[in-house]
Amino acid sequence: MAFSIEKLRTQITKSDGLALSNQFVVVLPRIAGTITETKELNVLCKTVTMPGRVMATVPRIYSVKGTEIANQVITDDVLLTFHLLNDWGVKQYFEKWHQSVIGNSYYVGYEKEYSSRMSIHHLRKGMSYDFDLRNRGISFASKFLAKFLNFTVNVNFDFDRNYSDKTNYSLVLEDAYPKSVSGVALDNQPDGLLQIEVVMQYRDWRRV
Repeated sequence: MAFSIEKLRTQITKSDGLALSNQFVVVLPRIAGTITETKELNVLCKTVTMPGRVMATVPRIYSVKGTEIANQVITDDVLLTFHLLNDWGVKQYFEKWHQSVIGNSYYVGYEKEYSSRMSIHHLRKGMSYDFDLRNRGISFASKFLAKFLNFTVNVNFDFDRNYSDKTNYSLVLEDAYPKSVSGVALDNQPDGLLQIEVVMQYRDWRRV
């Protein structure tokens, strides 16, 4: 398609610039019994995929002409990649979460007990996400509620109340849990870095 550089530059300026792939934040729930905090998981997250939707179709014949009509919606898995540190905190975090789904005794938990909400944000350039509850000036009652929610029922309360002014695009995964946690490949490379991949399953996602 033919267009001038000036038209492209004008469109980029009009839309606040090109979207950068490294301007993202992942907010995962706190899991009781783990030492890894939500903000630490975000720092160690190397990649994350924003999910999409696929319309599944079935064939239908009108007279002699064939076509396809939609009959259901299929959501994509969300893939995350994390750097591993020497305390292996990220792997222990997801192992603990896995155990709440199917424990060592192979008892399958209830979905409401192991699933939780997580969110993915694409930030405006130069913006940052505030994970620190102490700097928000919230009331003692709110702090108590945050502590109760975080450590009693494992609901994530680490959110930035001003995120809507800082993000270009944000979404929430409802009833999410780790479907798979990859193995860790070791080798004899002197400077090799370890990482793990996590595939998240969820009921649905929505814009926020």
